[in-house]
Amino acid sequence: MLCAPSSRRIPRRWTAAALTVIALVLVYGFLPCDDVYARIEAGRRTPRPASDPEPGTRHCPLPELDDVLVVLKTGATESQTKVPVHLNTTLRCVPHFAVFSDYDERIAGVRAHDILRDLAERVKVAEPEFELYRRLRARGRQALLQDPQGDHQNEEGNENGGAGMGMGKQDNAGWRLDKWKFLPMLDGALRERPTARWFVFVEADTYVVWPNLAAWLARLDPERAYYLAAPMASGDEVFGYGGAGIVLSQAAVRKVVEESRGQVEERTKAHWAGDAVLGRALADAGVPLVWASPMLQTERVWEVDELGAGADDGPWCYPAVSYHHMTVADIEAMWAFEQEWFRDVSMRIPSRGGHD
Repeated sequence: MLCAPSSRRIPRRWTAAALTVIALVLVYGFLPCDDVYARIEAGRRTPRPASDPEPGTRHCPLPELDDVLVVLKTGATESQTKVPVHLNTTLRCVPHFAVFSDYDERIAGVRAHDILRDLAERVKVAEPEFELYRRLRARGRQALLQDPQGDHQNEEGNENGGAGMGMGKQDNAGWRLDKWKFLPMLDGALRERPTARWFVFVEADTYVVWPNLAAWLARLDPERAYYLAAPMASGDEVFGYGGAGIVLSQAAVRKVVEESRGQVEERTKAHWAGDAVLGRALADAGVPLVWASPMLQTERVWEVDELGAGADDGPWCYPAVSYHHMTVADIEAMWAFEQEWFRDVSMRIPSRGGHD
């Protein structure tokens, strides 16, 4: 049964966050419905004892994610401003992760790998999307101080090479380059952790509720070829939207890597959106898209209408797993709320038995 919101006024931002996490709680039966708002109110009124660990230290890293590799895809134009918040918050819950970029550097002590390094040199010299990459190789971060072609980022500095904005951000040099990372990052992920059973690919402005993801994956068979993502359309083509996160089983990754071997240039040049390139390669490998909306959201947590009706019967009825377009401040606020919430809620993540 669903909870009716309390008549007491709670700030809209925290109400949205509360509804998000409560959705998972109700679906998996972690907490009786009539306790939800009492716990929210009690948590807001009761300060944490000085002896308690800081938020995020009690349940992190999550052992349920030990067979998962999380890949955070970023680029030089945003990495120094948007990646550190994840290292201080969300990625603390992940036992195994890698940062893939277009520039080899260290960010808060963590290496960002140049995932384009192994592409054919003729591609990196000839293709116009590599203009920024060539500048970075020649002058390092100094190349970002001068922008002779008038390239610029949007106000969030987001260079997600997906298809969420029509024809994308064609005036953003980082965005145009980003589409070339999608197929190489699958090879890179397998090299990074070949024993992983699941691979989760996220952007620097993606927020994932890790306990929800763990509970979801525990119900699926990792031996099957799974391609889980929020659907996005470009013309007649439907593929997984990268900004909300893309979840692939090891079987799916191995199929698409084999299918695309020697075809990265041909496949990537054929489309302007990297997540569409990946979706087409998966389809050709015989791995269909499993629509994972509204569990994987294309919006910020504060913008989702949790009680709205529509094709998905309302997001309230589904676990909340990810959000997109999250700012650094959004991530910090949601992380603090989530850790306080799960600190007081007994997690009962299903075992690996009985896959759907």
